Amino acid sequence: MYVVDQEGLSTEPSIYEEIGADLIRRCLTVFYERAFTDGVIGHFFFGKDRAHITEQQIDFATAMLGGPRKYRGKPLAAAHAHLDIRRPHFMRRQVLMREVLTEMGVPERQRDAWLALEEALRPVVTRPTR
Repeated sequence: MYVVDQEGLSTEPSIYEEIGADLIRRCLTVFYERAFTDGVIGHFFFGKDRAHITEQQIDFATAMLGGPRKYRGKPLAAAHAHLDIRRPHFMRRQVLMREVLTEMGVPERQRDAWLALEEALRPVVTRPTR
C-alpha cells in the first residue's frame, strides 16, 4: 500500500525503487533474449536490433515503473502500428515476462504491479479483434 503525505506526495518507494535499476535492466535483457527467439512472437523482431530495442524498453519500463523518465522513442501506438499484434501475441509476451520476472527474483507484489501496468497498454499496441 502506498501512503500519501499531507502535500499529496507518496511517502512510499515507487515500483522502480523497490525493484532497482540493475534488476530491471537484467530482467529486460533476459526477456528480449527470449522474445527474439520465441516461436509465437519472435517474428516481430526479425531484422531488428535487439540491443537497441532492449535499451529503449529499459528506458520505457523505468519511466512506467516510476523511475527517471528517459524514454525518447516513438509513442507506443505509432511504434506498433505497422505490426499485426493480436491479443494472443500480447498474452504470450506477458507469459514470457512473468517467467523472467519470477526467475530473476522480482517479488510477487512488484511483479504483479509491473505486469498490470503492461496489461493496461494492451489496447495501445494490439490490433482490435475482428
